[in-house]
Amino acid sequence: MRFLKNSFILFLMLFILLTTLVYGSTSEVRMPTDKETIKNFFTRLSEKSNGSERTPIAIVDLTKKTIEDMGYNYDMTLLHWIFNVELQTDHDNLGFLDTIVKLVISHFEEIKNTDLLANETINIIETYFNLPMGGMWMDIVIDALLECERTGDVIQYDDFIVCLENNGSEAGKIKSNGLIQFQIKWMESSGFIKFIAKQNNGMVFFDISVLNKDGLVSMREKLNYIDYMRQKYIK
Repeated sequence: MRFLKNSFILFLMLFILLTTLVYGSTSEVRMPTDKETIKNFFTRLSEKSNGSERTPIAIVDLTKKTIEDMGYNYDMTLLHWIFNVELQTDHDNLGFLDTIVKLVISHFEEIKNTDLLANETINIIETYFNLPMGGMWMDIVIDALLECERTGDVIQYDDFIVCLENNGSEAGKIKSNGLIQFQIKWMESSGFIKFIAKQNNGMVFFDISVLNKDGLVSMREKLNYIDYMRQKYIK
């Protein structure tokens, strides 16, 4: 009986080892962002990189192996840094940011055809970086357009302001909010909407005609997906 028990334990240990070798690290923990851990990462990376290739793929491969050898999940670490604006704006993190994020994004088309990134990571990066300004404020603008939109009708300027207010933007700050203005202009240049100029008491206003409602709905779904993934990996 003891022999069978010991044999089972040995078999289980071998199975776990083989699974790890075949499928890579099974860690579900991202690398911590404290300075001591990052310093330890660079020390290990330097040790691994002696005499190694300096191509982008080789560096990303070494980065991935170093993080996983430390017991952390590479994809979770990468996505945490992509979504965490606070980390990106900390000057002390620039070296790690260049290594973990910028190198992957700069050579993404080449790297995505390797086995370095999980499929979910590839999908997130492709969706996120194809959104103008990462989609900031776009959800409010799209929700306002869809709320105001009437088939075949033009959205009146005043109605659009009300819809923006209803979806979380103060009317008094719309003109001074460069991101809202940027997203509206981007949607116009991308063919989602069209501006229609009109005058009222000597002042010029721009009403809006929705040209591609299905496109707006699809864009909103992408924003929902990115928001879900942001909440998942920002922790």
